[in-house]
Amino acid sequence: MHVLLKIAKGLLYLLLGIIILLVLAVFFADPIVEKLLENRVSKAGKGQFSVEFGEVNVSVLAGNIVLDDVFFNTANADTTISPQIMTRADRVAIKGFDWLRYLAQQELILDQLELKNLELQLKASQKDTSGNPSQPFRLEQLDIYPSINQQLDKVFLNDLSFDKISLEFINFSSGDTLRFDAAKFGLQSEDILIEANSLITNDRAFYAERIDLDGRDIEITRSGRKYWKAVLEAFQLDTKEEKVSAALRELEFFTARHNHEDTLLYTRLGILEAEGLDLNQLQQSKAFFLKNVVVEDVLVVQNKQNEALSIPPSKTPVSGARFPIGEVNLAKMLPAFIEEIGINDLKISNFTYEEKGGPSLYHLDAVARDVTVGGEVAFFDNRFLHASFLELGFEKLKVKQGNPVHQILLKGFELQADNGIASIGLEQIVVEPEEEPKGKVWVDADIAALQVDGINYSQLAKGSLSIDSIGILDPEIIVHLPASSSGKNKKAGSGRKPDLYPLIAGYLQQLEIEEMALLNGDIRLAGLGGTAEGAALPVVYIQFRDIQIAEGTAYKDDRLLHAGDVSMYLENLHYLFPNNVYVLELGVLKASTAEEQLEARDFSFAYNENYEKILNGPKSNSIYKITYEELLIKGLEYEKLLTGKGFMADLVAADKVDFYSLKDFNKPEELKVKPMPQEAIKNLNFPLNVRKLMVSDADIVYEEKKKGADTSGVIRFMDVSVRAQNITNLRPLLLKNSELPVIGNGQLMGQGYFETELLFYMLSDSNKVRVSGAIDTLNLAALNPIARYNSMAAIESGTLYRAEWDFVANVEQSHGTMLMRYDNLDIQLSSQKSPDTTGILKDIGSFLANKLLVESDRAEDKDDEPEKVDFTQERNKEKSFLNYYWKSLLAGLKELIGPF
Repeated sequence: MHVLLKIAKGLLYLLLGIIILLVLAVFFADPIVEKLLENRVSKAGKGQFSVEFGEVNVSVLAGNIVLDDVFFNTANADTTISPQIMTRADRVAIKGFDWLRYLAQQELILDQLELKNLELQLKASQKDTSGNPSQPFRLEQLDIYPSINQQLDKVFLNDLSFDKISLEFINFSSGDTLRFDAAKFGLQSEDILIEANSLITNDRAFYAERIDLDGRDIEITRSGRKYWKAVLEAFQLDTKEEKVSAALRELEFFTARHNHEDTLLYTRLGILEAEGLDLNQLQQSKAFFLKNVVVEDVLVVQNKQNEALSIPPSKTPVSGARFPIGEVNLAKMLPAFIEEIGINDLKISNFTYEEKGGPSLYHLDAVARDVTVGGEVAFFDNRFLHASFLELGFEKLKVKQGNPVHQILLKGFELQADNGIASIGLEQIVVEPEEEPKGKVWVDADIAALQVDGINYSQLAKGSLSIDSIGILDPEIIVHLPASSSGKNKKAGSGRKPDLYPLIAGYLQQLEIEEMALLNGDIRLAGLGGTAEGAALPVVYIQFRDIQIAEGTAYKDDRLLHAGDVSMYLENLHYLFPNNVYVLELGVLKASTAEEQLEARDFSFAYNENYEKILNGPKSNSIYKITYEELLIKGLEYEKLLTGKGFMADLVAADKVDFYSLKDFNKPEELKVKPMPQEAIKNLNFPLNVRKLMVSDADIVYEEKKKGADTSGVIRFMDVSVRAQNITNLRPLLLKNSELPVIGNGQLMGQGYFETELLFYMLSDSNKVRVSGAIDTLNLAALNPIARYNSMAAIESGTLYRAEWDFVANVEQSHGTMLMRYDNLDIQLSSQKSPDTTGILKDIGSFLANKLLVESDRAEDKDDEPEKVDFTQERNKEKSFLNYYWKSLLAGLKELIGPF
C-alpha cells in the first residue's frame, strides 16, 4: 500500500511538472521560438533577400505559426542575374508544422498553409532558345522543385487556402507585364507533395492528391508589346483521384494595340465546364483526355482592320476581321508537352463569332463524342480534329467573300455525324453584293434549302470523300454580266476546258457523289450587252448519280467529272437571249447518262416583236424560228459531250417540227461564202457522229422578199419526213463509208406529194452531191405565193401531173435532167413590187407571154410520157445549199415551160 502511494505521488508530481512546463512554454517558449524563427529566416537569405513581419503568434506544441503584415523582398535589384521578388501578405498562417521531423529529416510537413490578401511581384529577364524575347511566363516552364531542393528533401502540405491574391510578373527583356488579381481566391488541397520522384510532368511542378479551387472576380492583364486582358467572374477546379474537373463563369477576354479600347480580339464566355482529366495519362503519354466538356454563351469578335474597335459598355462588340479557317491546324496549336487532346463528350451552345469585313456566326450549338485533336485518328497531316459523333447547328451565318465583295447569309445549319457518316442541312442561303458593282460579274442568289446526306468522311485521312445525295430546293440565281462582255471589248477565251479536279486536289484525291437533285429552280442570266432580261426555270428536277471527281476516275485528261448516271428532269424553261429578239422555251427535258438518252418536248426557238433589230443589223437579213413537240436522242455519249470531245449518238428523232424562215433582201446582209453541207460538217470544231436522223410530221415555211418588193413570196412544205444516216466527220468512219444519204417526202403548198433523195459524198474534193426527186398532181396556181412576188409572172391556171428531177451538184454548178407533164398553163405578167395584175399593159403582156414564151401544154393526155430537158445552174456561193437546190429546180422549169 505504501508503494502504491509513492507511485501515485510521483505521477502527480510528473503531471504537475508537465503542466508547469506547458505554462512556461506559453509565456517563454513562443517568444524564444519567434526569435529563433526571425534569425533563421534572416540567415537563410544570406543578404539576398529580407523578411519583415508585424505580429507573430507561435504555438510550439500545436505546430502553429501565424505571421501578420508579412513583407518579403530580394536585396539584389540586378534582374539580368536573378529575379527580383516582392511579396506582401496581411497574414501567413502555418498550422500543424511537424518541427521535430523538419529538424531530424529535413522534411517540411504542414497540415495547413493559409495566405490572406497576398501580393506578389516578380521581375525577371527571359529569352527563348533562339535568344529572342518570348512571352513573359509559360506554365510548362514553371518548376518549383529546384527552388527548394537545396533546403528540403520533401514538402508535404495537407491544406492550402488563399483569400485575395494580386500577382505581377514583369519581363524586362520584352517589356511585358502579366498581372493576376482576384478579389476572392480560395484553394483547399489535400496532400500537396513537392519532390523529384512524384511530380506530374518532367517540369516537376508539384503533385497533389486533391485540389479544390474557388476564385471570384478574377482579372488577368498582359501589357507591353501584345496587350490582352481577361476578366473572370468565377473559376472552380476540383481534382479527385487524379481526375480533374473545372468550371468557368462569365469570362471576358480582349486584346488591343495601344490601350484597352483598340480591341483586336474580344471573347465572352458564359460557362465552361470540364471534367475527367487524367493527370497520370498526361504524364505518361503526353495525351490530354477529358471526359465531359460543356461550353455555353460564347461571343468571339475579331478586328484586324486598321481602324480602332471599341467594346461598348453593353459588351456588344462590332464585327471583326477575316478569319482564315482553312489555315487552322489545331494540332500545331497544342503546347509542346501535349501531343494529343481527347474529349469523350463535348457540348457547345449559343456560340457567336463575328469579324469586321469577314464571316459572322450566330448561335452555334454542338454535341460531340470521342473528339480528338492531334494523334493518328485525326484527319491526315493537318490533324484538324476527329469525332466519332457530332451534332452541330446554328441560327445564322454571315460571310463576305469574292471580288466584287458579296455577302453570304445562311439562316440555319444542321450537321449530324456518327461513325464516319454525316449529313448536313442548310436553310435559306442568300448571296448578294455589298453594292452593285460596275463592269464586273455579280450574283444575286436565294436558295431555300440544301441537304447533303451520307457523307462518308471516315476515309478523309486518305484524301477520299463520298456522298450519298445532295438536294437543292428552290434555287433562285441571277448572274449579272457587264455590258462590255458582248461587245468588242469581250476578251477571247483561253481555250482551256473546264476542269473541276484542281478545285479539290488540294484537299481530296477523290470525291464521289451517289445522287444530286435540283428542285424548283429559277436561274437567270442578266446584263449581257445591257439588254438581257434573263432566264427562268420555274420547275427544275435534276439528278446526278455516282459522280466522281478525281484523277484516274474522272474523264481522262480533262478530269472534268465522271458519273455512272446523271438523270435530269426539267419543266417550263423560258430564256430570252441577250439580243432581246430570240426567245427559247422548253416544256420538258429528260436526260439520263446511264440510259444514254435525252428527251425534250414542246421546244420553241422563235423571234419576238423586236425582230427588226436583227434584220437591220450588219450581219444578217434573215430571221427564223423552229418548234417541235418531241425530240428523242438515243445512244448519246454524254462523257464526250460534256468534255467537249464531240456529239455521238445512235439516233436523233424529232416529231411535229415547224420551221419558219424569212429573208428580206431590202435589208443589209453580210455577204460571205456559204459552205456546202459536206464542208459544214467536216469543218465543225468538234467530232460528230449520228448514225441515224429522223424528222417526222414537219412543216417548213420559207418567205423571201425581193429587193424593192413590199410583199414576200412564200413556199411551204407540209407533212415532211426526213431520214438520214451516217452523219459524221470522223475520218476513220468516212474511210469505211463516205456516203451520207438523206431521204425526204411531204406535200408542196399543201397539195402535191413530193419525195427527194440526196446522196452527199463526204470525201469528194468537189463536195459532190447526187439529187433526185419527184412530185405528183399539183394545181400550179398554188405556186403563186412564191411565183407572184419573186418572178415576173403569176399563174392563172395549170395542172402538174408529174415532175421528176435528177442532177449532180458540186461546189461550182449543178447539171441534170428534169421531166414534167402538165397542161392548161396560163400565166400573167406581174410586178415585183405589187401582187396587182390589173391594167391593159399587163393584160397585153400576159397574152403575149402565153402565146409566145410559154408552152401551155406539155402533154395531150395526163397519161402521156413527160417531156424531158437538160439544165445547168451556176452556184451562188453566197447563198445557202437550199437556195442552190431551189435554183437548180427553177432552171429545169425554165427549160420546160420557157423563160419567165
